[in-house]
Amino acid sequence: MLKLSVQYGYYDLPVRWGGRHDNRDHDVGRYATAFNPAVFSLALNSLLQKEGVEFRYDMIASYPVMEGRTCNGLITESKSGREFFPAKMIIDATEDADIIFRAGMPCRTGENYLTYIGHGCTREDVEKALNEADMIALNSWSFSVGSSLDGVGHPPGMPMFQGIDNELVSRYIQTGQEMLFQKITAHKKDGQFLYALPGMPQLRKTRCLIGSSCFISENGAKSEDSIGAVGDFRYPGICYEIPAGVLFHPDYPNIIAAGRIVSADGDGWEITRVIPTAALTGQAAGVYAKLAVEGSLGASEISVREVQRILKNDSVRLHV
Repeated sequence: MLKLSVQYGYYDLPVRWGGRHDNRDHDVGRYATAFNPAVFSLALNSLLQKEGVEFRYDMIASYPVMEGRTCNGLITESKSGREFFPAKMIIDATEDADIIFRAGMPCRTGENYLTYIGHGCTREDVEKALNEADMIALNSWSFSVGSSLDGVGHPPGMPMFQGIDNELVSRYIQTGQEMLFQKITAHKKDGQFLYALPGMPQLRKTRCLIGSSCFISENGAKSEDSIGAVGDFRYPGICYEIPAGVLFHPDYPNIIAAGRIVSADGDGWEITRVIPTAALTGQAAGVYAKLAVEGSLGASEISVREVQRILKNDSVRLHV
């Protein structure tokens, strides 16, 4: 996925990883890169189509239809109205565990600092892009307001946001927009160009599953049922193993979590919420769903050794 993100757009992947840059200003040498998110989205859509995936735009999966603790399918809302999609297995990748929560599965909620990051460039950024042939310069961080990862910049006296209530989400967005508007109007209008606002609330941790296992960030800890090894996007040289039980709850046989909503707590949630780990848990969730349908099994009944065998054959590194 990282290679796909840079295949058609700008990047600054270090030379040691097959890139062309040796002078990154931060995280020198790490397997990390800037990329054009819009181009990456188009590339992902193309990949899905080539793989034969049918997907729908502008549709909300609103409610699971439950029979006891088994989900028979999902109710959706779209321009077509209300529809029902039957399913043998459900993978909740809603980022907020909406389906899992509405199915009655146990969840925990997180708290978030206010962050609002727009995309734009200044006159100086344009000059740098032209003089140094560096398109990355056209995406300036000067259009961000609010907090850092550690809470620096969160408005004084403002409570943190859970992000699971529409009124609070609306307040989060409105406050961020007003802060950005004030910042922009304080500068000369002919010296800057804001070209994109956030496409979603920039809440990092809203709600996640309480599953068979709970991932916490213990550097180097081994897990016999690991579905993959991951790093920490904040620090080099730290590695973790993600246990299979973060994907499901034993009492709900055919609903699986993927992405930032897998079962995690504390600093472990910071590890599971980011793209590389979300991609890993998504891949593992797909394997679990496939085996469950083929064997008419619940997620917790599937042999983790078979899951590991498939993942390993697909070049997933299981252990650190």
